[in-house]
Parts: sequence; C-alpha cells; structure tokens
Amino acid sequence: MLLSKNRLKLIFLSGLLILIGLFYLFNGFKSEINYIAVKTRYSPDSFPEYITYQTKKGLYEYRGDLKFNKDTIRKDDKNTYYAEYIGTLKNKGLSIFK
Repeated sequence: MLLSKNRLKLIFLSGLLILIGLFYLFNGFKSEINYIAVKTRYSPDSFPEYITYQTKKGLYEYRGDLKFNKDTIRKDDKNTYYAEYIGTLKNKGLSIFK
C-alpha cells in the first residue's frame, strides 16, 4: 500500500510539472502584445520620438517600435525625467533558436 501512495504522488507531481512546463512554453504564444515602457532621461528634450524595443516572454521573443507620448513626461526630486513609450510588439519566434 505504501508503494502505491508513492507512485500516486510521483504521477501527480510529474503531471503537475508537465502542465507547468506547457504553460511556460505557450505563455508567450500571442502574435502581438500591447506594451508600455517607461524610460528615464536628464532632459525633457532628449527623449527620441521612437524606440525599438525587444523583450522575451516565455520562450518567445517580441520586437516592435514604441512611440513617445509627450503628455506623460514627469520630473522627480533628483532632476530625472520619466516618459512613456506605447506600441505593439510582434512575435519574432522562439528565442531558443537564435
């Protein structure tokens, strides 16, 4: 009876690990994602109009151009400016093959 309980635990844990692995693999399976990035500068005039942004989600790599939103510039106490870049990132394929 003790051996069968251990086998059930092993089967349950193996199945759980397989499900977690599949979830991680397909987590980045979307073809496009909307993305907001916050960048910092020391001058409000030094923000470029567009940036090319690249990120990995799951096993997939995403890349796209983000546009500068002028209405989001904020200044903190240390004279650092923050601004948002908004855009769509497209799936460029599996990152393990690059």
